Amino acid sequence: MASNDDPAQYAGTPPDAARPTEVRQRQRPPAPAPVAEAPTKPEKKVSGLERWMWAWPILVITSMAFFSQLAGVLGMVTAGVIVIAGLALFTSARNDGVPQQWLLPLALVACVLVGAAVIAGQFGLLSDKPAGALSSTRARDLPSAESLRTSPAPGASLVGIDLHEQNLRGARLHGASAAGASFEKAVLEDAKLAGADLRGANLQGARLSGADLRGVDFTGADLRNAVLTNTCLRGANFTGAAMNGLDASGAAVEDVVVPTGGIGTAKVWPTSASVVPTACPS
Repeated sequence: MASNDDPAQYAGTPPDAARPTEVRQRQRPPAPAPVAEAPTKPEKKVSGLERWMWAWPILVITSMAFFSQLAGVLGMVTAGVIVIAGLALFTSARNDGVPQQWLLPLALVACVLVGAAVIAGQFGLLSDKPAGALSSTRARDLPSAESLRTSPAPGASLVGIDLHEQNLRGARLHGASAAGASFEKAVLEDAKLAGADLRGANLQGARLSGADLRGVDFTGADLRNAVLTNTCLRGANFTGAAMNGLDASGAAVEDVVVPTGGIGTAKVWPTSASVVPTACPS
Protein backbone atom coordinates (compact mmCIF):
# COMPACT_ATOMS: atom_id res chain seq x y z
CA MET A 1 0.00 0.00 0.00
CA ALA A 2 1.37 3.37 -1.00
CA SER A 3 2.47 5.73 1.74
CA ASN A 4 0.48 8.91 2.29
CA ASP A 5 3.61 10.90 1.53
CA ASP A 6 4.38 9.07 -1.71
CA PRO A 7 5.42 11.74 -4.20
CA ALA A 8 3.94 9.79 -7.06
CA GLN A 9 0.43 10.57 -6.06
CA TYR A 10 1.14 14.29 -6.61
CA ALA A 11 2.69 13.87 -10.01
CA GLY A 12 1.46 16.38 -12.60
CA THR A 13 0.12 18.84 -10.02
CA PRO A 14 1.51 22.35 -9.46
CA PRO A 15 4.27 22.64 -6.89
CA ASP A 16 2.11 24.56 -4.41
CA ALA A 17 -0.64 21.98 -4.58
CA ALA A 18 1.85 19.18 -4.18
CA ARG A 19 2.47 20.09 -0.57
CA PRO A 20 -0.86 20.89 1.14
CA THR A 21 0.81 21.07 4.50
CA GLU A 22 3.51 23.43 3.29
CA VAL A 23 3.02 27.05 4.32
CA ARG A 24 2.52 29.10 1.24
CA GLN A 25 4.42 32.29 0.71
CA ARG A 26 2.55 35.13 2.24
CA GLN A 27 1.30 37.86 -0.01
CA ARG A 28 2.53 41.44 0.52
CA PRO A 29 -0.03 43.60 2.32
CA PRO A 30 -1.83 46.07 0.05
CA ALA A 31 -0.44 49.58 -0.01
CA PRO A 32 -2.48 52.02 2.07
CA ALA A 33 -4.87 54.18 0.12
CA PRO A 34 -3.59 57.74 -0.31
CA VAL A 35 -5.18 60.16 2.13
CA ALA A 36 -6.98 62.94 0.36
CA GLU A 37 -5.52 66.30 1.35
CA ALA A 38 -7.89 69.00 2.51
CA PRO A 39 -8.28 71.63 -0.14
CA THR A 40 -6.17 74.65 0.76
CA LYS A 41 -7.76 78.06 0.73
CA PRO A 42 -6.11 80.39 -1.71
CA GLU A 43 -4.14 83.05 0.14
CA LYS A 44 -6.06 86.28 0.32
CA LYS A 45 -4.25 89.18 -1.21
CA VAL A 46 -4.06 92.32 0.89
CA SER A 47 -5.19 95.30 -1.11
CA GLY A 48 -3.63 98.72 -0.96
CA LEU A 49 -6.64 100.08 0.92
CA GLU A 50 -6.31 97.47 3.64
CA ARG A 51 -2.69 98.42 4.18
CA TRP A 52 -3.87 101.92 5.05
CA MET A 53 -6.58 100.90 7.49
CA TRP A 54 -4.54 102.37 10.34
CA ALA A 55 -5.14 105.83 8.89
CA TRP A 56 -8.94 105.77 9.11
CA PRO A 57 -9.13 107.59 12.48
CA ILE A 58 -7.11 110.42 10.92
CA LEU A 59 -9.56 110.49 8.00
CA VAL A 60 -12.50 110.68 10.41
CA ILE A 61 -11.05 113.58 12.41
CA THR A 62 -9.91 115.47 9.31
CA SER A 63 -13.26 115.19 7.55
CA MET A 64 -15.13 116.25 10.68
CA ALA A 65 -12.85 119.27 11.11
CA PHE A 66 -13.35 120.28 7.47
CA PHE A 67 -17.14 119.99 7.49
CA SER A 68 -17.36 121.78 10.82
CA GLN A 69 -16.13 124.86 8.96
CA LEU A 70 -18.93 124.50 6.42
CA ALA A 71 -21.92 123.44 8.47
CA GLY A 72 -20.98 123.61 12.15
CA VAL A 73 -21.79 120.81 14.56
CA LEU A 74 -24.34 119.23 12.22
CA GLY A 75 -21.82 118.97 9.39
CA MET A 76 -19.14 117.66 11.71
CA VAL A 77 -21.29 114.88 13.15
CA THR A 78 -22.72 113.98 9.74
CA ALA A 79 -19.24 113.68 8.25
CA GLY A 80 -18.10 111.45 11.10
CA VAL A 81 -21.09 109.14 10.78
CA ILE A 82 -20.73 108.85 6.99
CA VAL A 83 -17.00 108.08 7.11
CA ILE A 84 -17.38 105.51 9.88
CA ALA A 85 -20.34 103.88 8.11
CA GLY A 86 -18.29 103.67 4.91
CA LEU A 87 -15.46 102.04 6.82
CA ALA A 88 -17.83 99.47 8.32
CA LEU A 89 -19.27 98.62 4.91
CA PHE A 90 -15.80 98.29 3.41
CA THR A 91 -14.68 96.00 6.22
CA SER A 92 -17.83 93.92 5.85
CA ALA A 93 -17.34 93.50 2.10
CA ARG A 94 -13.71 92.45 2.47
CA ASN A 95 -14.33 89.95 5.25
CA ASP A 96 -17.66 88.43 4.20
CA GLY A 97 -19.42 90.24 6.99
CA VAL A 98 -18.20 91.90 10.15
CA PRO A 99 -17.54 89.31 12.89
CA GLN A 100 -20.08 89.67 15.66
CA GLN A 101 -17.41 90.20 18.29
CA TRP A 102 -16.24 93.29 16.42
CA LEU A 103 -19.58 95.06 16.35
CA LEU A 104 -19.52 96.42 19.90
CA PRO A 105 -15.88 97.62 19.76
CA LEU A 106 -16.51 99.30 16.40
CA ALA A 107 -19.63 101.01 17.73
CA LEU A 108 -17.77 102.20 20.84
CA VAL A 109 -14.84 103.52 18.81
CA ALA A 110 -17.23 105.36 16.49
CA CYS A 111 -19.07 106.95 19.41
CA VAL A 112 -15.83 107.97 21.13
CA LEU A 113 -14.42 109.52 17.95
CA VAL A 114 -17.57 111.45 17.10
CA GLY A 115 -18.04 112.58 20.72
CA ALA A 116 -14.40 113.63 21.07
CA ALA A 117 -14.54 115.57 17.81
CA VAL A 118 -17.72 117.40 18.85
CA ILE A 119 -16.22 118.33 22.22
CA ALA A 120 -12.96 119.42 20.59
CA GLY A 121 -14.93 121.49 18.10
CA GLN A 122 -16.83 123.20 20.89
CA PHE A 123 -13.51 124.18 22.47
CA GLY A 124 -12.13 125.45 19.18
CA LEU A 125 -9.59 122.66 18.68
CA LEU A 126 -10.88 121.64 15.24
CA SER A 127 -11.81 125.07 14.02
CA ASP A 128 -10.38 128.54 13.63
CA LYS A 129 -13.58 129.86 15.18
CA PRO A 130 -13.69 130.73 18.88
CA ALA A 131 -14.49 128.09 21.45
CA GLY A 132 -18.09 126.96 21.13
CA ALA A 133 -18.69 129.00 18.00
CA LEU A 134 -19.49 126.07 15.71
CA SER A 135 -22.90 126.83 14.31
CA SER A 136 -24.82 126.33 11.10
CA THR A 137 -25.97 129.96 11.27
CA ARG A 138 -24.68 131.92 8.30
CA ALA A 139 -23.28 135.44 8.53
CA ARG A 140 -25.92 136.73 6.09
CA ASP A 141 -28.62 135.75 8.56
CA LEU A 142 -27.09 137.78 11.39
CA PRO A 143 -27.20 141.53 12.01
CA SER A 144 -24.17 143.72 11.45
CA ALA A 145 -22.21 145.46 14.19
CA GLU A 146 -23.55 148.80 12.98
CA SER A 147 -27.19 147.75 13.32
CA LEU A 148 -26.57 146.26 16.76
CA ARG A 149 -24.92 149.45 17.94
CA THR A 150 -27.62 151.79 16.68
CA SER A 151 -30.79 149.73 17.11
CA PRO A 152 -31.97 147.96 20.28
CA ALA A 153 -31.92 144.19 19.90
CA PRO A 154 -33.25 142.69 23.13
CA GLY A 155 -33.39 138.91 23.03
CA ALA A 156 -31.62 138.80 19.65
CA SER A 157 -30.30 135.46 18.41
CA LEU A 158 -26.59 135.94 17.82
CA VAL A 159 -25.40 132.35 18.18
CA GLY A 160 -22.02 131.91 16.51
CA ILE A 161 -21.82 135.50 15.24
CA ASP A 162 -18.35 136.88 14.53
CA LEU A 163 -17.98 140.43 15.86
CA HIS A 164 -14.30 140.44 16.73
CA GLU A 165 -12.72 143.90 16.87
CA GLN A 166 -16.11 145.51 16.19
CA ASN A 167 -17.42 148.65 17.89
CA LEU A 168 -20.54 147.81 19.90
CA ARG A 169 -20.28 150.65 22.39
CA GLY A 170 -23.60 151.22 24.13
CA ALA A 171 -25.35 148.35 22.30
CA ARG A 172 -28.62 147.27 23.91
CA LEU A 173 -28.50 143.49 23.80
CA HIS A 174 -30.08 142.48 27.10
CA GLY A 175 -31.33 138.90 27.02
CA ALA A 176 -29.51 138.18 23.77
CA SER A 177 -28.56 134.61 22.92
CA ALA A 178 -24.92 134.74 21.79
CA ALA A 179 -23.54 131.34 22.78
CA GLY A 180 -20.31 130.64 20.93
CA ALA A 181 -20.12 134.14 19.48
CA SER A 182 -16.81 135.93 18.92
CA PHE A 183 -16.35 139.31 20.58
CA GLU A 184 -12.58 139.07 20.60
CA LYS A 185 -11.08 142.54 21.16
CA ALA A 186 -14.51 144.07 20.55
CA VAL A 187 -15.58 147.32 22.21
CA LEU A 188 -18.64 146.71 24.38
CA GLU A 189 -18.24 149.60 26.78
CA ASP A 190 -21.50 150.74 28.41
CA ALA A 191 -23.37 147.93 26.62
CA LYS A 192 -26.58 146.54 28.07
CA LEU A 193 -26.20 142.78 28.24
CA ALA A 194 -28.20 141.87 31.33
CA GLY A 195 -29.42 138.26 31.18
CA ALA A 196 -27.52 137.51 27.97
CA ASP A 197 -26.35 133.99 27.12
CA LEU A 198 -22.61 134.15 26.41
CA ARG A 199 -21.76 130.50 27.04
CA GLY A 200 -18.60 129.50 25.21
CA ALA A 201 -18.25 132.98 23.72
CA ASN A 202 -14.85 134.40 22.85
CA LEU A 203 -14.38 137.65 24.76
CA GLN A 204 -10.61 137.56 24.81
CA GLY A 205 -9.27 141.09 25.11
CA ALA A 206 -12.78 142.57 24.87
CA ARG A 207 -13.47 145.93 26.55
CA LEU A 208 -16.67 145.94 28.58
CA SER A 209 -16.04 148.80 31.01
CA GLY A 210 -19.26 150.17 32.47
CA ALA A 211 -21.39 147.42 30.91
CA ASP A 212 -24.51 146.03 32.55
CA LEU A 213 -23.72 142.31 32.86
CA ARG A 214 -26.25 141.28 35.50
CA GLY A 215 -27.11 137.60 35.30
CA VAL A 216 -24.99 137.00 32.22
CA ASP A 217 -24.05 133.37 31.67
CA PHE A 218 -20.30 133.28 30.96
CA THR A 219 -20.05 129.49 31.36
CA GLY A 220 -17.05 128.22 29.41
CA ALA A 221 -16.38 131.65 27.91
CA ASP A 222 -12.91 132.93 27.07
CA LEU A 223 -12.39 136.11 29.11
CA ARG A 224 -8.62 136.20 29.03
CA ASN A 225 -7.31 139.78 29.28
CA ALA A 226 -10.85 141.14 29.09
CA VAL A 227 -11.56 144.49 30.74
CA LEU A 228 -14.65 144.45 32.97
CA THR A 229 -13.89 147.51 35.09
CA ASN A 230 -16.83 149.24 36.77
CA THR A 231 -19.27 146.68 35.41
CA CYS A 232 -22.38 145.31 37.10
CA LEU A 233 -21.78 141.58 37.45
CA ARG A 234 -24.45 140.74 39.98
CA GLY A 235 -25.65 137.15 39.57
CA ALA A 236 -23.32 136.44 36.64
CA ASN A 237 -22.05 132.89 36.16
CA PHE A 238 -18.34 132.34 35.40
CA THR A 239 -18.28 128.55 35.75
CA GLY A 240 -15.52 127.09 33.59
CA ALA A 241 -14.59 130.47 32.12
CA ALA A 242 -10.97 131.30 31.28
CA MET A 243 -10.18 134.40 33.35
CA ASN A 244 -6.42 134.77 32.98
CA GLY A 245 -5.54 138.46 33.06
CA LEU A 246 -9.16 139.59 33.48
CA ASP A 247 -9.53 143.05 35.05
CA ALA A 248 -12.74 143.47 37.04
CA SER A 249 -11.67 146.33 39.29
CA GLY A 250 -14.56 148.39 40.62
CA ALA A 251 -17.15 145.81 39.51
CA ALA A 252 -20.22 144.86 41.55
CA VAL A 253 -19.87 141.11 42.16
CA GLU A 254 -22.70 140.26 44.55
CA ASP A 255 -24.10 136.74 44.06
CA VAL A 256 -21.58 136.00 41.32
CA VAL A 257 -20.87 132.32 40.62
CA VAL A 258 -17.14 132.05 40.06
CA PRO A 259 -14.67 129.23 40.84
CA THR A 260 -11.85 130.02 43.24
CA GLY A 261 -9.34 129.04 40.60
CA GLY A 262 -10.79 131.62 38.25
CA ILE A 263 -10.40 134.40 40.78
CA GLY A 264 -6.80 133.36 41.32
CA THR A 265 -5.95 133.73 37.64
CA ALA A 266 -7.68 137.09 37.20
CA LYS A 267 -5.53 140.20 37.09
CA VAL A 268 -7.91 142.14 39.34
CA TRP A 269 -10.98 140.81 41.13
CA PRO A 270 -12.85 142.78 43.78
CA THR A 271 -12.24 141.31 47.23
CA SER A 272 -14.71 143.49 49.09
CA ALA A 273 -17.77 145.58 48.43
CA SER A 274 -16.83 148.63 46.45
CA VAL A 275 -18.70 151.69 45.33
CA VAL A 276 -21.70 150.63 43.27
CA PRO A 277 -20.83 151.32 39.63
CA THR A 278 -23.16 153.39 37.53
CA ALA A 279 -23.75 150.30 35.36
CA CYS A 280 -25.93 148.86 38.11
CA PRO A 281 -29.46 150.30 38.04
CA SER A 282 -30.39 152.09 41.25
